[in-house]
Amino acid sequence: MVPSHEIVGDLPVEVLATGGRGGVALWLSGGDDGRVPEALAACGVTGVKVTRPADFWVTPAGESWVAEALFPWAIARWGVSHVALAGHGVAGHAALRLAFRQAGRFPVVAADSAAVDLHDYYGSGTPLDDHYDSREACRQDSALLAVRPFRTPPHVAFACRPTHPHFRGNDRLHEKLNAVGVAHAFLTDDDFAGGLSAFVAAALSQQARRLV
Repeated sequence: MVPSHEIVGDLPVEVLATGGRGGVALWLSGGDDGRVPEALAACGVTGVKVTRPADFWVTPAGESWVAEALFPWAIARWGVSHVALAGHGVAGHAALRLAFRQAGRFPVVAADSAAVDLHDYYGSGTPLDDHYDSREACRQDSALLAVRPFRTPPHVAFACRPTHPHFRGNDRLHEKLNAVGVAHAFLTDDDFAGGLSAFVAAALSQQARRLV
């Protein structure tokens, strides 16, 4: 499938439109995101892929752009009442954090190998050092601490292989969501693209039925 290109709030996006009625997913990317966007299209979900440098996704500007430019554009563009939010790595962490903060806007969220323990990289010469005053400030701004038991998206899924450097953070998120009683799917097998995409497609379909 050949993507089309559009401009949203001065930033380019790629649209993998299916022509079907499988819903819309906003895929945030730092550049290395495997096959998930294409797998979403295979599941009948229109994918909107946004590729930016990883540090963009840790800034308030990045989160504001998704919430105030990308989200309303997608709602108007496809005439839907809700979208899924998803991403990979640092962008996956941004997707989780924003969905936990604005569950009413993003009832479906999925992440592949999300950098949940982003604060572990503070002080190692990454752009995090410019965006936060301390490791603790970075930790306080994490998706893990954005979880609110009674204000979480009804559909949450994330995936990470046990051998991946980000597995520890994903496992911590899994444990916290279990502890506070938040339903979610935590995938650790090899078929992340298919598993996450199928989850998103099913969740969007369920949300659509609830609104009929």
